[in-house]
Amino acid sequence: RAKPFILLAGISGTGKSRIVRKLAQASVSEDLRKMYDPKSVEGNFNRWQLHKPANFELIQVKPNWHNSLEVVGYKSNIGGAHYEFTPFVEFVARAWKHLETPFFLCLDEMNLAPVEQYFAEFLSAIESRSIENGEYETEFEKGGEVALEQFHITRKFVKEFNVKAGHLILPVGLTNTHHEPINFFTTFRPEGATTIMPCTWHETGLEFFGNIGKEAYKFDYQAQIVAGQNPLGFSRYNWIKGGKQGLFETDNFTSPAYVFRLDYKGIKGLRLGYSMYYCHDAGKNADRLITFDSYDPINIKIFSFDAQYKNDYITFRGNYLSGNLTEVLSIDKVIRTYTSKSGYSRTTNVAEKALNYNFELGVNLKNVFNGGEKFPVLYPFAHYEYYNPQEKGVNLQLMDDRCQVSYWTFGLNYFALPNLVIKADYTCRRIGTNEMFQNTKTNYNNENEFCISIGYVGWFFER
Repeated sequence: RAKPFILLAGISGTGKSRIVRKLAQASVSEDLRKMYDPKSVEGNFNRWQLHKPANFELIQVKPNWHNSLEVVGYKSNIGGAHYEFTPFVEFVARAWKHLETPFFLCLDEMNLAPVEQYFAEFLSAIESRSIENGEYETEFEKGGEVALEQFHITRKFVKEFNVKAGHLILPVGLTNTHHEPINFFTTFRPEGATTIMPCTWHETGLEFFGNIGKEAYKFDYQAQIVAGQNPLGFSRYNWIKGGKQGLFETDNFTSPAYVFRLDYKGIKGLRLGYSMYYCHDAGKNADRLITFDSYDPINIKIFSFDAQYKNDYITFRGNYLSGNLTEVLSIDKVIRTYTSKSGYSRTTNVAEKALNYNFELGVNLKNVFNGGEKFPVLYPFAHYEYYNPQEKGVNLQLMDDRCQVSYWTFGLNYFALPNLVIKADYTCRRIGTNEMFQNTKTNYNNENEFCISIGYVGWFFER
């Protein structure tokens, strides 16, 4: 099931080509034979007497084949510009017209010439193919593309209940929910959330949202049903981040994901948030021939607690996020079968549990020192974070200590405008430890860096 071809090896005369012909004879239909060779079925139709069934093609490989011209054809200007079609191309075109019937192509003595030369394009297409809208599709697109984080239609009814439909941001964790640069102090988005899951995480689906209660009992909620993850993209170093669908024009919605977020806003300046993500069987969203049908459901559960407190003098943010994944050995077993051309990372030992937590504190110097209108809005800050996409494995799995990252960042934010911030910070990152102040293990190096960035938030249009 892994590849749509098979290699038959053996000494000459043992019937290798005959096996392929017999398979074609067994599966060819009388209607197909009448369409392409009506004389061969005059009288009684005996499939076993057909020397060349309509769903069979034998191509004899020549020793001088060092490119694909003899296989896929070429453009010729002799007698006017035209394309010289080969039996291989004509056979593939015939197969496209009769998808309900198996077709068999036999490359006889294929080792007489380097197969990676004369069959290179076809082998590459096999490795990079995918199922899209029920069909195999291979794409080699030129140029880039634009990824829309949000593109949806919103229908507001009452403040307690409203609906969005389209491409949505998933409010899982603090960083995804408030991902704009004015909502975190560091020059980059916090590393943990951007390492173990997509950020900013956007999927196609449906959302219900609103706010309930009032005064000290005020809550905002979001409930979503969106496209689920594809486990073929999971990896050792980025956990489920690579499982986000969107490589092709359509997403597989066989096993959707359910997202819920609740924010408490009953106290001025305080926001307490809880969010969760659940996908019952991500294996059903796989887009390849090797599926997870024979394995137990692959559950994804992510839980997050976050908080922000902001007043005229300080801003504090904190986040705790934990994720659990089942059937990790099955995931390892399947992704191990893919080659480097598949488009997936293929880094096995996907962990059962991933963990991330962080907090940061900034001080508004303008208000602390009671500065005037000309005093700049400056926030010196400190940020701490720990994350590990390999927090815990199952039996037989060896977790990689290098995935443990603990770091401190100190810096300064200058708000030139309410939505324009200039940032500078210094980071000391320690590898292989989960301690807040412990040095890195001897085998690994500390990573120290200085960064400067500019962040801006703007809306092009809103209705």
